[in-house]
Order: sequence, then structure tokens, then C-alpha cells
Amino acid sequence: MNNKTVSGIMLTLLSIGMLTLAFNIQPVEASGTTYIGSDYTFTSNIYEQIVVTADNIIVDGNGYTLQGLGSGTGIDLTGRSNVTLKNVEVTNFKYGIYLSYSNNNTLTGNIASNYWAGIWLDSSGNNVLFHNNFFNNTQNTRSYNSINLWDDGYPSGGNYWSDYNGTDFYSGQYQNETGSDGIGDTPYTIDENNKDMYPLVHPFILADFDGDFYVDFWDVLHFVDAYREYARTGIAEPSCDFDLDLDIDVWDILAFVDCYREYGRMKQ
Repeated sequence: MNNKTVSGIMLTLLSIGMLTLAFNIQPVEASGTTYIGSDYTFTSNIYEQIVVTADNIIVDGNGYTLQGLGSGTGIDLTGRSNVTLKNVEVTNFKYGIYLSYSNNNTLTGNIASNYWAGIWLDSSGNNVLFHNNFFNNTQNTRSYNSINLWDDGYPSGGNYWSDYNGTDFYSGQYQNETGSDGIGDTPYTIDENNKDMYPLVHPFILADFDGDFYVDFWDVLHFVDAYREYARTGIAEPSCDFDLDLDIDVWDILAFVDCYREYGRMKQ
């Protein structure tokens, strides 16, 4: 399959996604602060604070950016439980993501950059945070009176921390087998009660199925094969079911296309 064929596949996927999306999107109106009280998927960049006001919902950034002016809080999850926050880049606030008395939430696939604190947890527990990228923050994380889970086990891994100084000479669940695996050999310590046991040594990239830190030709083939298999059997491959709804549909196509556009390159 040559580059022209692959480009044709991606154009087809994008066209299908955009046509379907046009009939389904109902955006939240800007009001200085965006309040989210039900499942919500970004359809464009947002330039104001987000406050999540309901439990048991999914907030999907869909690869878009939440951008501030250097102050305030990007995403406020105060008092929330069972919220999934994923695939959003939050940048240029004082506090990127804030959890206070917030429990049993999942944060994955997010980017937090250019803050005094990338993520702040206060009196919050049993939250699961993995596959997030923390870049260039004065403090990547602040944790007070909180115990949370900072990785998804091995080999899935934890988060990328720009201030992690560990090595990657070894692999395996106990990082004692010869050969690198993209996971640091030692944990990333937040405090005595919180450690990322499997810190990533490269930024996490959604849809990098083969682990080469790009979304490229081989990842296109992988996604297309998974899409065909789902159409044939009704069984969704977990790595391609980006919104975790047990199918491979327009939202997964849009997520993959966005990853390809942002990170993709064609191997020569």
C-alpha cells in the first residue's frame, strides 16, 4: 500500500467523520466560564475556564486545546466523582486541572503545560491518572492529603513527566529485564503516598499503536484493519476504541484522524 493509497484512506475516514459529525454536534456556548453537566466532546478550542458540575460523565477534549491567559484554573473538578476527563490539552493557566474532595475519577490522554501547577489534588482519593503528559510546569503536580493511582500497570505505563530524570535500560514488570521499553527504570515520586510506578520516558501519543512515537503508515494500517474487523464481527479492538464505548465509530475515526494530522508522518 503506497502513500497515495493511505492518504486516500485517511481522506475517506475524515469525510465520513465530518459528515456524521455535522448532524450530531451541539456545542456549549461561551460565557466566561463553560459549565459542563453532561457528557461533552470538544468541537473546537476553548479559551476560558471549565467547571464540571455533574458526576458520572465523560468530558472528551477530542484533541483540542483549553487555553488561558496565565491565571485561574483550567478545569475544575471540585467535588466530582466518576468523571472521565480525556484527550484535552490544557495550557497557560495558573492551575491546569484542579481536584478538591474529588474521588474515583479517571484522567487519561491529557496534556498539562505552562502552569505553576499542572495538576493539583486536595483531599482527593482513588483517582486514576495515566497516559497524561506534564510539560514545563513550575510544579508538574501538587498533592495534599490525597492518595491516588498514577499508572495503568505494566506494560501500559503511567504518565510523561518533563522533569523525570530516570533511565530506560531495562524492561518488564519489575524493570529488571535487559532492554528498554519506553518506561523509566525507577518510579516518579510525587510524595510518600503517591508514585507513578511506570513513568513514560517519551510523551504519550494516542494512536501510536506500534510504540515508535509517531502516528504513521503502520498505525493507519492498524486502525483500518481494526475498523474492518469491527464491521465484520462487531467486536472492537480496545486500542482503537478511543471513547471506550465498545465500538469503533465516527468519534474514534475523528480521534484517529486528529492524531494523524498532529503527529503523523509517512515513512519513506
